[in-house]
Amino acid sequence: MSTAPSSSRRPRPAARALLACLLACGPAPWAGLLALLASAGCVTDSAPREIRYRRVPPDHTGELQVWWSDDRLREEGVYREGRRHGHVRGYHPDGSLAFEGDFVDGRPNGALQRHYPGGTLAVSEVVTDGTVQGPRTEYFESGAPRRTSQVVDGRLEGEELRWHENGVLATRGRYARNLPVGRWEAFDAQGLRTAETWYWTADGAAAGYLETDFDAEGRVAVQTRMLLQDGTWLGRTTMWYPGGQQAGLVETVNGARHGLDIAWDATGRKRAEGRREDDLRSGTWTFWDERGFVERSVTYAADIEVPAGDAPTAPGATEGAAEAR
Repeated sequence: MSTAPSSSRRPRPAARALLACLLACGPAPWAGLLALLASAGCVTDSAPREIRYRRVPPDHTGELQVWWSDDRLREEGVYREGRRHGHVRGYHPDGSLAFEGDFVDGRPNGALQRHYPGGTLAVSEVVTDGTVQGPRTEYFESGAPRRTSQVVDGRLEGEELRWHENGVLATRGRYARNLPVGRWEAFDAQGLRTAETWYWTADGAAAGYLETDFDAEGRVAVQTRMLLQDGTWLGRTTMWYPGGQQAGLVETVNGARHGLDIAWDATGRKRAEGRREDDLRSGTWTFWDERGFVERSVTYAADIEVPAGDAPTAPGATEGAAEAR
């Protein structure tokens, strides 16, 4: 039978190390023991690490910091039952300020500022019980003002101004109950007026507008009239040459060309006339040459030319042709 000692009788490694330490450390054995344990990672001089939350615990009340990662702060402030309740600051992943304001039960209440990544102010507004109320200003990332407006109960009300980034006024107009009303003007970055639009309403709802676009010399280039009838926008757009001659006329339905489509040349001669359905040429189109003579007549179906022999004949077309002859 083997005489080797059983495992239960062998000195354990930890016991052997402890015994060796006590024998070797002389008059200060406990100091040597602590050094041995520290080298083994059993003892550390640092305090327990702080818990860094990635989101606000739903039952938390009081101050708290929330982190993107262990070294990037995401948000800090006061909370009640997991919702913002007090002054709170938020940060972009790059560490710059993202927003700052006061909150009540999770909704902003008071002055609220939002910032671009990098920290430049983007929006400054006043919020009451979660609803924007009062002056509101937007900024370009360069810091220049971009848009100023007035808000009442969350709806635009009163004058609105917009600027180009170089500081030149871009748009000026007014709102009533969140709808543009009256005269609006638009300007390019050099201050030249490019458009003028008149809006009107009926029973507190949008009813139509008349928009005029100007060329670089201030002459009328395009004019569009839009009317809202039974939920459908019916439009008519007229174009002019710089000399004042009419260049074209297009009818639209909900923004798509639908109805008459006529073109004239700069001398005032009609060059093409037909109809469209949902932007596509449909039915018979007539084209004239530069002398004013009919050049050709083409029938279209969904913007595809139909061969003459296959084109449907409208009732009365034969009689009309005979009378024309």
